Amino acid sequence: AGTVAGSCRRLRHQQGGEALLRGPGFRVDYPRWFDNEIDLDRVEGDISWQREGNGWGIYMEKLALENPDVRATGTVHIATSPDWPKPQMTMELLVPQADMAKVPHYLPYGIIPDKSEDWLRNAFVSGTGQNGVVRFEGELKKQAVRDEDVLFTVDVEADNARLHYRDDWPDVTGLAGTVRFKNAGFSAVIHEGQISGAEIVDGTVGIEDFFRSRLKLDAQALGAIPYYFRFLRQSGLANEGLSRFLQQVETDGDARLALQLDIPLSKQIDDEMSLNGTVTLNGAR
Repeated sequence: AGTVAGSCRRLRHQQGGEALLRGPGFRVDYPRWFDNEIDLDRVEGDISWQREGNGWGIYMEKLALENPDVRATGTVHIATSPDWPKPQMTMELLVPQADMAKVPHYLPYGIIPDKSEDWLRNAFVSGTGQNGVVRFEGELKKQAVRDEDVLFTVDVEADNARLHYRDDWPDVTGLAGTVRFKNAGFSAVIHEGQISGAEIVDGTVGIEDFFRSRLKLDAQALGAIPYYFRFLRQSGLANEGLSRFLQQVETDGDARLALQLDIPLSKQIDDEMSLNGTVTLNGAR
């Protein structure tokens, strides 16, 4: 069960009714999907409901939602019927700008496994999200996303974001790219960014399936060789011997790095983390 607390003005009749949502102080409590209550400082919109067959159709239009983290506008349609086990919902919300560090707070962790939840909550340390679109179409049941019975997507353009993909590896900073959450998966296309000072010219990162989750990072980077030595010293590969060796080596010139990381997050996956890296020297010594 869930609740929405707030205030509205209503006009009802036998076959339906309408209401105006106006005012501050709304709270969404839907523990089936969201771990925490969602507080909204401002909610405005037009709501109408009417008989549709032997059920009801509820329409929320001209919605405007706002709190310190995010502003959104959009529409919601909910249909019910005694012949259906759960209501059906169609929703589209437009989010012009948001703090990337706050976006994970609004994901439906009630239907995401704990390991994936831990990663998602800490993945985006900072950055700006722009031109966000949230869409949902399908049945409002807890297993719907896992069973692919619905279409649930969050699309956002990230700018100057910091991605923390693993505790013992250097973050991707200055990330610009596109981020998508689709049903039980996450993906990001990196157009530019930095890792240990080297410039990322192309890359992807994602979790294909939260229920058997493994994080995959594939990146191409350009930069001076000392940047790659810094990357190794900051990575989970570093130990005392390797760090001492890298400090003694003198290098000059540029190189290209091709990096692939595969990190299991789910207990259902027995594989160890794998790393493939290739450095192509360009006039280096």
